[in-house]
Amino acid sequence: MSSAQRHTHFLDSPRIVAATARSDFQFSALRHDLTSIFLVLPPNRLDAYSRWLRLLVAQARFRISRGTQKPLRQALRA
Repeated sequence: MSSAQRHTHFLDSPRIVAATARSDFQFSALRHDLTSIFLVLPPNRLDAYSRWLRLLVAQARFRISRGTQKPLRQALRA
């Protein structure tokens, strides 16, 4: 539990809370639409928000690759 709290404490930041309070973007759009994403942070804040950036990139990769493989049953029949 302490490890999870240590690695997610950045989510308690008022700036992160404000930035993630609402969005009109869905990561699933990355699979279906031509989409550009711009993440803008000052260079001196990259270290402080590196976990947040990693989380965004991981979520984007997950949504892009999700469903691209055939389910095991279909793969076995093919």
